[in-house]
Amino acid sequence: MNSVGQYTVTYNATDDSNNHAVQVTRTVIVQDSTKPIITLLGANPQILELGSSYTELNALTNDGSPITINSSNVNMNSVGQYTVTYNATDDSNNHAVQVTRTVIVQDSTNIPILKDIDYSSIGMKENELFSYQLELIQGQNVSYQVYSNPPSNISVNNSGLVSWIATGVNTYTVTARAFNISGESIDTWTIVIDPANNIPVLSVDENIFVLRNSNKIIKISKSDADTHDYVNINIIESPTYGTLVHHSEDSEYTELKYIPNDNYLGKDQFVVMGDDGYGGLVELKIILTVVETLEKDNYEWLIPTVYLPMLLSN
Repeated sequence: MNSVGQYTVTYNATDDSNNHAVQVTRTVIVQDSTKPIITLLGANPQILELGSSYTELNALTNDGSPITINSSNVNMNSVGQYTVTYNATDDSNNHAVQVTRTVIVQDSTNIPILKDIDYSSIGMKENELFSYQLELIQGQNVSYQVYSNPPSNISVNNSGLVSWIATGVNTYTVTARAFNISGESIDTWTIVIDPANNIPVLSVDENIFVLRNSNKIIKISKSDADTHDYVNINIIESPTYGTLVHHSEDSEYTELKYIPNDNYLGKDQFVVMGDDGYGGLVELKIILTVVETLEKDNYEWLIPTVYLPMLLSN
């Protein structure tokens, strides 16, 4: 039973009177109906550089049957994806299931490389339009994909322009992919979607007095209910009788320095705008008085004389 072939089994009989039966035979055919199994050696897909030589990685069969390899369509002078076929037939004419290997001929100088995203984390407002142009350092004939986790309606067009209308309050991990026949490049960033935008709030002391021929640091308090918003202060209407410059800035306060014109006495005003960068705008008109001396009559409340120097800006 360990050798394929045709065998004869004989059957004979003799009775008690020594009469012999006519011999009967049975034909036993031992056959092999098991198909060879082909196993590839080496990588699949096999990636080769444009202009190099094709190297066959070969394959094995489980029963030693010879393998017929067809790699005739592989063109090492043309970037592309090719298929090499592997077939085998054993001595009993059993045909193995064909196995294929993908051969990718690539140009490493044309593998896409995405320029790093300008920021790793982006704050957005619900229903705000997000748009970002993906840029390539190298690569031609490139296609793009973009997706997020959790899933969203983010999309990218054929030129790499990413678009998204943020429809759900959440934190999303966004992945952008640029790819061609030679390879791919992937970049990720985080987008935090906050609820619809709130208007920032600005405030300043109601009574601002400035000594003639001196200057005054005016501290504007700013706040925003949106966690990721930073409120910038811009001067949109300058004072009439003095000069106004930015002095310092942080997330909670903006300090402006007011310098009155020489020898000017009287009221002056200017207007600033708070901008949270998401369409939240608020104006604040600030009125001040340039005085000869800082006396208590200038105030609506009494301030001990000993504390008056604290109101001056050195």
